[in-house]
Amino acid sequence: MNRLWVILLTIVVCQGVAASTLPDSLLTTDAVYRYMFVDPGKSRGIIRTMRERKMLPEWKLDLADGNLCFSKCLFNKALSFYTKSYESEAVQSNDSIKMVLLTRMIQVYDIQYEEKNLPRYTHELYELAMSRHDTVYAAMALFMDGKRAHYQGNRQKGYQHCKEAVRMIQGAPGFWRKNNVLRAFYGFLAKMCYDDKNYDEALKYSEAEEKASYLPHNPEILLHQERNLYRVYAIRSNILMAMGRQKEADSAYERCVALPVADPFIIRDIVLYLSKRHRYQEIIPYLYQVNRILTEDGDTLSRNKVLLYYDAGDAFAGLRQYDSASHYYAMAARLSEKIHSIHSRQLKESVSESIELERRVARQERIQLYIYSGIVLIIIASLLYFFWMNRTRRKNKLMARLIHSMMNYRYETLYGQGGEPDGMEDNNLKKLKDDPMWQLFHEADKQVVKKELFRDPDFGRDELMRVMGVSKETLAEIIHRFTGTNVPGYINTKRVEFAIQLIKMHPEYTLSAISEACGIKSPATFIRHFKNIYGMTPSEYRQHIEEENFTPPVLAPGKVKSPKLTK
Repeated sequence: MNRLWVILLTIVVCQGVAASTLPDSLLTTDAVYRYMFVDPGKSRGIIRTMRERKMLPEWKLDLADGNLCFSKCLFNKALSFYTKSYESEAVQSNDSIKMVLLTRMIQVYDIQYEEKNLPRYTHELYELAMSRHDTVYAAMALFMDGKRAHYQGNRQKGYQHCKEAVRMIQGAPGFWRKNNVLRAFYGFLAKMCYDDKNYDEALKYSEAEEKASYLPHNPEILLHQERNLYRVYAIRSNILMAMGRQKEADSAYERCVALPVADPFIIRDIVLYLSKRHRYQEIIPYLYQVNRILTEDGDTLSRNKVLLYYDAGDAFAGLRQYDSASHYYAMAARLSEKIHSIHSRQLKESVSESIELERRVARQERIQLYIYSGIVLIIIASLLYFFWMNRTRRKNKLMARLIHSMMNYRYETLYGQGGEPDGMEDNNLKKLKDDPMWQLFHEADKQVVKKELFRDPDFGRDELMRVMGVSKETLAEIIHRFTGTNVPGYINTKRVEFAIQLIKMHPEYTLSAISEACGIKSPATFIRHFKNIYGMTPSEYRQHIEEENFTPPVLAPGKVKSPKLTK
């Protein structure tokens, strides 16, 4: 035990010394990426030292750490760093860096066959790239969507989106990142065509990938071209083998393993080639390497782990070590069943979340519909009210003109200035003058108006009977015959007619004062009588005569005196 502690302490001290002896010239993110593939330990030491000295913001160091883990195929750790960096305030406020991190996260989710977050982040990247008119990132999102559609069995959509993404990249301005993205697209298309047994097309894309690998790339990353070619030849060896071109396939494999780099990401393609060549013993070291990477990454429950166990089972079966093969097949089956159970539960939760989301969206849409309907109804009601008000105003104006004309005629008649109502024919007028009841009503009406008898609040039926000199029944018959109303209606009409003259001659008088002068004690009663007779309030009438600029009727001198009112 003591010996173990000494070894661990020695490792920690050595790492600390190594980190502390790094020259300042290496403490840059460029140096991190320069040594990422040739000396990952040095890149890790640079990042650690920069963290200790706080030379860069945390989100930048998290991104560098994520890229380092990604290059070593430690995808769980890479995703952890990417997520932490992505959620920082600095990244959320910078769309350019946000697209970089979204791309990295999508790549990890694709490798891990993660179907929950992959479509969400792909859509987010595409929308963000389109809003910023960034063709490269939009193409990367579109390609990933096509790759996912192909994996789910929708091959037509998959190829359509992927090829469109390739055309978008080809038309983008030239720079080294474009070349690297284009190379990656060709490589994925080669594997997609290979999986669909379209070997001629797969070989065409493989050759395009090789050509793109020789295009200008990031000069800061050492052995970047060699690593790309390693992937090209590993995939091509399987394509040529499937086409029956065994010698060319062997040559591609030899060119692959002769390169001074190794890419754990492409190991399964090498394992597939060696399995077809029945070189099972050579497969075992590769499988141990993959298992070591997965263990270091903490990956104990993933589809990649299942594939590892199946590959191990096939390798040991090829070596006729059937007990070991059965062991790995059983482990793959148990793990696959467990993953299926987890995915089923996640799918159920996802469906429940989708249903709940749809319900919330439906509720929001209903609320929006109610709001929009309310707004429309308010607009319609406002328009109707506006038209009704205009119509009422026009009607009131006409009524004001009619009242003005009638009152002029009345006073001309009362004070002997001549004139008859418009439309009154001579025969009808003669008939009225020959009617004794009309003469009785006409003389009484003149007295009521000239003497302003109606201004007395107590003036009523009995007083009007005395003026006219008739019985109660005869009075009611005469009033109804010549006015169309009853006795109180006739008296109130006289009061309102008098109020009209006061409103015209004295616009400064208040309604309360006018009401009192007319013989109506309550202003509310006065307003009600006025509206019942003329269809508008005294205030509305006053407004219209001001707009029309009506002049009061010309009265005979000294005949009518204005009452003394409290203004």
